[in-house]
Amino acid sequence: MLFTNTRFIPSSGGLVFGASAEVIFEGGLSSDLTGFHEMTTHRLLLCAALIMSVFLIASRLMTTLLIPAVDFRPATETSPAGPANGRALAYLAHLYLGDGFGTHYDVSTILILWFAGASAMAGLLNIVPRYLPRYGLAPEWAAASRPLVLIYTAIAFAVTIIFQANVDAQATGVLVLMSSAAIAVTLSARRNRSESKWPVANFAIIAAIFLYTTVIILSNGLTA
Repeated sequence: MLFTNTRFIPSSGGLVFGASAEVIFEGGLSSDLTGFHEMTTHRLLLCAALIMSVFLIASRLMTTLLIPAVDFRPATETSPAGPANGRALAYLAHLYLGDGFGTHYDVSTILILWFAGASAMAGLLNIVPRYLPRYGLAPEWAAASRPLVLIYTAIAFAVTIIFQANVDAQATGVLVLMSSAAIAVTLSARRNRSESKWPVANFAIIAAIFLYTTVIILSNGLTA
């Protein structure tokens, strides 16, 4: 239960941050600096993953112990959602630290999510044009930033409207995305086994965990 609650699945902004960091440090470097930048990039991504993991587990444990299960109830036709549904940490901030601190927490959360969206947009603007030619797609407009920004923004609005800004659906979609990424990394590590520093089994185990969690979440009736 600690790791299958959709309200604590990591944001896709953190996932795209890793990809954008890889893009930033690739290309345009002299040969003597390439190895150094690769090493620092790997350290940056490792530190980000560790920080996210600690915050994820700590917040999930804290909310599980401090918030009654009934406050997590989803909305139904006959009753509204529980006060902690979709906003567990904000609920604790208002409850234990007062409305003043809780309001500052809410504003900070909005700003962090805005930054996550901006970093996701920056990562996609760098990644998508580089990989389209591999699939035989190389439209001229893909090299320009403005058309891509408009397309991504339209897709974001469409998804928000279609799923009615549902937190459960959004979180489930992020989990499916991360499961797909874990499988892709496992296949890539298997194909380039001689170049990989880590055993393929490590990536396979992580992919299996994501797949198991995805199946558990989707089996509970959540879709995205």
